[in-house]
Amino acid sequence: MTALRKDDGELTKTDHETADMLAAYFKEVFTVENVANMPVITERDFDWQDSELKFNEETVLAKLQKLNPDKSPGPDDTHPLLLKECATVLAVSAIV
Repeated sequence: MTALRKDDGELTKTDHETADMLAAYFKEVFTVENVANMPVITERDFDWQDSELKFNEETVLAKLQKLNPDKSPGPDDTHPLLLKECATVLAVSAIV
């Protein structure tokens, strides 16, 4: 059993009492959102063409060298430190 300290300084004595304290706390912390006032998502322009994108070795190298090695990996699970350390090789192979 985990005991929590109540407002009067005493510890909870039962699991039920502890659960009630946690429920009361989370009820105060979380709020109910007003769903009537939700932001509106506007239409996006997806008419751009891949051919408009221009990559060169210098641009890719500069972007890779600016990565923060203290950050966690992204969705590709590749750590930024690895990308930064291998920037010169990756920049060349990204263009080929």
